Amino acid sequence: MEDNQLLGVGSRVKHPAFGDGVVIRLHQAAYDVCFTLYGIKGVGKDYDKWEVVEAIPAESATTFTEAEKSLLR
Repeated sequence: MEDNQLLGVGSRVKHPAFGDGVVIRLHQAAYDVCFTLYGIKGVGKDYDKWEVVEAIPAESATTFTEAEKSLLR
């Protein structure tokens, strides 16, 4: 991920400990990420140990249904 790139709702990530997940909410300093096996976890926006599988710009409006579809991919 580029430095300072914000992930938007629906962005897909792969965390080294929690596995596959989807960003479901943005906070000032963190993301809420729904991980397939571990549920919802807060991850700091400055965290750089995960792989961004699919980045959706933070300004894009995404519905919860679109986030659910990302989990199924």
